[in-house]
Amino acid sequence: MFLNDGQSEVDSVSMFVRGLDLEIKTWQSYSIRHDFLTPSAAFDFAFSTNSPLAYNEVFVEGAEVQIFVEGCEQMTGTIEKVSKLANREGGLIYKISGRDFLGPVVSASIDPKIRISANQTVFDFLTLVLSPYDIGKIYIGDEINYSIVTGYVKGKGRSQTKTFQVKEAQSRKEKDAKTATVVYNTKTVTQVVSQDRPDLKKIPLDQLKPKIGDGAMQVIERLLSRLGLQMFAAADGSGVIVDKPDFITPPIHRLVRRFNGDAENNIEDGESLIDAESQPCYVLAVGQSSGSDMAKIRLKAIAVNELVAVNPDGSFAPYVQDVIARYPGIKVLPLRNRLIPSTDRIVSRRKPVPIILKDDESKSIEQISAFARRKLSEYQRRFLTANYVVKGHTYGDAYPYATNTNIDVDDDFLGIHETLWCMGRTFTKSRDAGTKTELVLIRPYTLELGQ
Repeated sequence: MFLNDGQSEVDSVSMFVRGLDLEIKTWQSYSIRHDFLTPSAAFDFAFSTNSPLAYNEVFVEGAEVQIFVEGCEQMTGTIEKVSKLANREGGLIYKISGRDFLGPVVSASIDPKIRISANQTVFDFLTLVLSPYDIGKIYIGDEINYSIVTGYVKGKGRSQTKTFQVKEAQSRKEKDAKTATVVYNTKTVTQVVSQDRPDLKKIPLDQLKPKIGDGAMQVIERLLSRLGLQMFAAADGSGVIVDKPDFITPPIHRLVRRFNGDAENNIEDGESLIDAESQPCYVLAVGQSSGSDMAKIRLKAIAVNELVAVNPDGSFAPYVQDVIARYPGIKVLPLRNRLIPSTDRIVSRRKPVPIILKDDESKSIEQISAFARRKLSEYQRRFLTANYVVKGHTYGDAYPYATNTNIDVDDDFLGIHETLWCMGRTFTKSRDAGTKTELVLIRPYTLELGQ
């Protein structure tokens, strides 16, 4: 049954209330939020009606809902808050909010009595922790969910190499000239890539002893991050997804804003931030130790920041070479060539900003290496952040915007002409702004969760 309560405008966002055969497609406002680094997606909806009795049993705490955008399912969740406001005209405004089915896991503390023996695996642990929440399946990989959310089917095969073009502006007219011409130098880069995922059923679990007060999802994320993985809910409610950030699948979306006002322009607003101030030259991580003598610490790994401490030829800045020479046996993590700066950046001018961290939970050189890489990534992903607002929720008339996807950006105003990765996406509607999508984009490969 479809209800629009006599309102004329039918939204591209609809909500299906499970168990009632009821679909609602007209809203005063809504916000549907998902961030890749936030395991649980959230929603807020406002709905007005002149027949409140028809909805008092619909919008109730605990009701399970499915949210669609242009026919593509975005979330299966639960209503957690309900607010009602009666207006003077005898109508009623419902304001409802909630999260997907991982919400309770995020809010809950873990049972401190949980113990995992040496012969159990990471998969065993996830199954044990999630068992009270009726989660369903644990999917390794996002292919099925990707198709549900976007309506776009990934190809069966993934290329082991990716060729991409980098555009660098060489000259342009004054920025206030609406017909400005930009001249670009285009270079082609080919990089070997892979999206191999670990078999969680074969990875033995270290002795893990949750502490009193630890959150259930907090412990899960701590464990998965060592493997470079993240967990989030499948949109259709069938289970949870465990996967790496996907920097490989070709973009299916494009953001365009050109000086000449091309008909292809779809960016309504946007801002970018390049934050070099917060970039360390390296992260040096050490494992368990009882003293302060760095030379005697067995577990040491250094992750060098390719954005500010590596020359275009791949050589380290002098102060990085010095610290490596000072600590023989330190593990130097491989460089990620995609992040090595372009030839116009003079690394030698930057002053050293080292970060030294300790991780008592790392018991092996592999674990301390993953820790160092993960901590460096927390800085690197802030190097370039672009926030965009586009009209509507789909690219063209095809695919809804989604997190964990690559997006081609061609923005003359901000000078961004490259593929960026979508870390956050919010669908919104309001009386003032209309129907919009807010996107948070970062450079691919600057987010690394573990190895």
